[in-house]
Amino acid sequence: MALLGIDVSEYQGDISFAQVKTSPHSGFVYAKATEGMTLQDAKFTQYHDGAKVNSIPFGAYHFFHFGTDPQAQANNFLSRTAGYEGELVPMVDVELASMPGGGMAARECIGRLGVFLDIIESRLHGKRALIYTGWDFWNTALGGSDSFAGHQVWVAAYCDPPAPVPTGWTAASLWQYSSSVQVAGIARPVDGDQLLSGNLLTISRAGV
Repeated sequence: MALLGIDVSEYQGDISFAQVKTSPHSGFVYAKATEGMTLQDAKFTQYHDGAKVNSIPFGAYHFFHFGTDPQAQANNFLSRTAGYEGELVPMVDVELASMPGGGMAARECIGRLGVFLDIIESRLHGKRALIYTGWDFWNTALGGSDSFAGHQVWVAAYCDPPAPVPTGWTAASLWQYSSSVQVAGIARPVDGDQLLSGNLLTISRAGV
């Protein structure tokens, strides 16, 4: 049976993780911690605590802005997640909407993402963060870079399987297959995700 999970942000409002636990999508949850240099999700710690109490594996993610300082973004993420890291390695969300102004060369984008990842991964004791992206964005705005082939990729693609894998990877580890799943305990629609390869331990036990 496929391992299904969800990713959430404050948009979902209050969540009953006791009810989420009864749903097919209780395999794991990722919650937005931060965005850019200063934004911190208002529900992040609440979501962490709810998942923990109900023994749902939990991870944090950062919504990356290519147009702002990657070191400041990493510091924002590490500050917000200190003591709330969860069991899963962190994820960085890179997509078209996170490029204010646009027009930045792919090489510069890749360099900035690399700076962010180097900083947060210095705390992961040899583990690497997940990269969440889509085929179109990675292969156009980022030129199909293979600079992060050593990281696991989480593909957003609302289509029939298999999920299209961006250039630089041979397979996706996770797949966000919908943005409108109805899950018990969550009033608003939520992103539905599926683990595609390995098992949950391959993305957990970050040692933080």
